[in-house]
Order: sequence, then C-alpha cells, then structure tokens
Amino acid sequence: MARDPRDVVVSYCHFARLVNFLDFVGSTSDFVEHFVNDTLVHGPFWTHLKEAWNKRSHPNIHFCFFEDMKANPKEEILRIQRFLNVDLTESQINGIVHYTSFQEMSKRKYKKAIGSNIVEENPKILNKDGGFFRKGVTGDYKNKLSEEDIQKINEWTKENTRDMEDEFKYKIK
Repeated sequence: MARDPRDVVVSYCHFARLVNFLDFVGSTSDFVEHFVNDTLVHGPFWTHLKEAWNKRSHPNIHFCFFEDMKANPKEEILRIQRFLNVDLTESQINGIVHYTSFQEMSKRKYKKAIGSNIVEENPKILNKDGGFFRKGVTGDYKNKLSEEDIQKINEWTKENTRDMEDEFKYKIK
C-alpha cells in the first residue's frame, strides 16, 4: 500500500516519537530532513515504493493506495477479493469494511503494531497525540507540516517520480 509521502512523514514522525526503541526527539522539520535524505530506519522510501510499483502487474503483487482505501473501502476490498480469487458474500464484504475501518480498529483494546508487544510507548506522546492509531485521515500533512517542509517534500517527490508513469498518484510534474 502506498501513501502520500507528505502524510507518510507525519505518520512516521508520530510513530518514531511514540515508540521508545526509535525515541525520536527532534523537530518535525528535523524528521523531514532525515526522511528526504533517506537516513531513517525504515527507508529509503522511494526505493521501496518504486520496487513495488514496478512490479504491480505481477500476478502475486497487489498494489493499492491508502487514499483509495479511505475514499472507497468497499471497492478496495472487492479488488483484494478479486486478487486473492476468493468468493465472499455481501455480508462478509460489509463485515470486512466495517471491522477494518479506522473507527473500529481504534476501539480495539490492543492497539500496538503487529510484533510490537515488547515495545514500550512513550506516555507523553500517547497522551498528547494518540497511540498507534492516530487519526486515520488523508491530507493531515497540511495541518502538521510547515510550508517549507511541504515544499521540500514536494521537490523530493518531483525528483523521485520523474521517471514514473503519469498514472502514479503522487507524481509531481
């Protein structure tokens, strides 16, 4: 699943502050600098994304966009159903849409990332900005990033998507 890199920065910065094993304490602008320079643990962003994008037609790869999942979750679940070649009833599909919604997932008692049961969360960040499930929205970068940081990410995105097809959702010309 791909996501707007500006929103990825916001989400990843929150996560890096939330979990003690990453324990990021710098400013958001500092994090943006690390992100665009590929000096973070879970990177480099574009290398990873382009690898999946370039293999999106492979029969064992299902490529989707976070924004599409948010805009029309049922259609994306139907695409996954077709990809997996499974038959689901309308009731099952509606159940998947319901139980995988941000609203439902954020209600769950156990809200940590898979495999993070040994990870301690920073209580200051947890109480201020929320836990693993923060907001579940698209476009929050407009509220969290400075115009300078947005421009920096846009330029970085433009440079890194220059060789990608126009159908790629985040391409900046």
